[in-house]
Amino acid sequence: MSVLVIVSESSTGGREFVAALADKLGYLCVQPEVVIERAAARGFSQKELRETLEKPPSVWQRFLHKPRIHLTMLRAALVEEIRTGNAICYGNLGLLLPRTEGLLRICLDQSQESRCASVRERLKLTPAEATSWVRERDRDARRWRRWVCGPDYDRGLCSAFSVDPESIGVQQTVDAIALIVRARTDDVGDRKQLAVLEDLALSSRVEVALALDRATAHLELGIQAESGSVRVQGRLRGVDELESVRRVVEKVEGVAELNLDEVRLSSDELAAFAALKPRTRAGNAEASFGLNPWLIWASMAVVLVLVIFYYAAVPRVSSTVSHALFRRVTGVGQTFTGIITDTKCAGSHAGMPEAASAGCVRRCVKTEPGVRFALHDGKAMYVLADQAGGDKFAGRRVAVIGTVDKETNTLTAESIRSLRMR
Repeated sequence: MSVLVIVSESSTGGREFVAALADKLGYLCVQPEVVIERAAARGFSQKELRETLEKPPSVWQRFLHKPRIHLTMLRAALVEEIRTGNAICYGNLGLLLPRTEGLLRICLDQSQESRCASVRERLKLTPAEATSWVRERDRDARRWRRWVCGPDYDRGLCSAFSVDPESIGVQQTVDAIALIVRARTDDVGDRKQLAVLEDLALSSRVEVALALDRATAHLELGIQAESGSVRVQGRLRGVDELESVRRVVEKVEGVAELNLDEVRLSSDELAAFAALKPRTRAGNAEASFGLNPWLIWASMAVVLVLVIFYYAAVPRVSSTVSHALFRRVTGVGQTFTGIITDTKCAGSHAGMPEAASAGCVRRCVKTEPGVRFALHDGKAMYVLADQAGGDKFAGRRVAVIGTVDKETNTLTAESIRSLRMR
């Protein structure tokens, strides 16, 4: 009935060791693909589930409930796979399981050189490419563990003992672990491990139920189960959320008793926001989660401050400065005022009649090689990306809204409008 959890400081190597150990014991070696497929059966994307299992979330994704719900689905699928015992979990899958006495955790120590050699042979890489590949995966593995296990993520590697197959040989290590596992196997130990697995299965079912319900999908709660009794830990914003948790948990099969004594309610002021929980349509399992409500409020506040600033503070400064500042904040193009000229004559058309200036500009562009339409604002000259627009407004004083490529000094116009000549 044993379940072995093989953890490692690295994210690579150890595949051959785990396969040999599973073959020696006659155990099921749980594959990530199987767990992902089982979790996806609840209506989730296999691609997103795989990314959640293998890669740490970005800063933006940490504000979303989606990655946490994906972890819940993966953990529940994994528990169902190992529920009958005699199984081995390896890598990130093993870190999804809690540290309990019923699971035998083994830490696998491997040098970077041996892992690079294994990767180089398996992926047909050069030594430098293999080293870079291993270091990148190890960095992502540390970030992923910190996200899943919290600040004390190193405790996720805590195990009964550590082994180094490289130093004593893979087969000798496998034989030693097989002896330890068989020595632990007796009727009392089997019953204890079975009870642990049943408790894990029940807590996983509760977590899935909370994640799939619209009223509780955004909550981050700790769930512990023991012999049919479920204990919920965490902080809620009000009585409404507490009742929603009670309603969802009590419907889960196998729950005989529900303990909410360790649930804390926020202050009355924060509890007033309980009615602002995100509401989504029913039906699709993934429709039940979205942005953190506090992130939504923060985004709305930023937009409101920007609007107030533009309509209240901006008119107090000059129009040129205010429009430039607002466009810098919002990403809209700048306004350039000047005369449409050519790159040969530049600002020499200032003061000329419009008709004469237009004729000179068009003649220079058509007859002189490499000469192009440009905007001259009295100080600088910008080559127009839209030469057809330059021909249309040749010799005129215009206002151009657009952006300048500083490397090529090219002005890409969003709009051009004619102004009166001064």
